[in-house]
Amino acid sequence: MTRYELEKVKRLHSELTKLQERHAGIIDSLNRLNTELNGLPKSHNTESKLASLVSLMLDVEKQIADLQAELANARADVTTEIYSATNLSKNEVTVIMRRYVDLLPFATIASELNYSENCIFTYHRSALKKLGIRRQ
Repeated sequence: MTRYELEKVKRLHSELTKLQERHAGIIDSLNRLNTELNGLPKSHNTESKLASLVSLMLDVEKQIADLQAELANARADVTTEIYSATNLSKNEVTVIMRRYVDLLPFATIASELNYSENCIFTYHRSALKKLGIRRQ
């Protein structure tokens, strides 16, 4: 496993968040346009705007669905790799899973496990070393 593969979940999650924000913006635009048109006669220009926004929304929804599937696959791949690494301790597995699959910050992991952040950093470094992943 490489660092790139390990961090793929984070990259995909970030892309998904941006697409979801874009989708919300499109929905807002559709709602504003619908409010403006309420009770007014529809012109070719407004119908064209509506059609364009609906088409864009459907395209973004398809991208979101595709990215959600890719994210689920990436999470499954990382999970499989981590759990198949027989040289990791239970705490190292937990730290790597919480960090790279659940995308939690070190402070949250430390709080959940009732360890200091320094202890979590140690588990993290040790797990990466055992997985053959170099620090950046």
